[in-house]
Amino acid sequence: MRKNAKNPKLEVNEIPKFLNHRYLSLRGYDNDGMIQEMDTCRGDDLRNKIQLFLNNLEVSYIQIHNARSGCYNCQVNRVTK
Repeated sequence: MRKNAKNPKLEVNEIPKFLNHRYLSLRGYDNDGMIQEMDTCRGDDLRNKIQLFLNNLEVSYIQIHNARSGCYNCQVNRVTK
């Protein structure tokens, strides 16, 4: 938490730059909150890993953590058209 912090307004498919230099842990969940996919990656490979997870139609959302410290970072939600 930071005083006067604002939630970023990200575009669809935009990945925050602060993730690019981290080692990350990803967990893909279905609508019931059950893990369907899990893996780790470097931040510069995050876009590819997200696409692989979302190729599994059971994955509704992906939670991203810092792999080494384990802290929660953010969530990726599947966008439906």
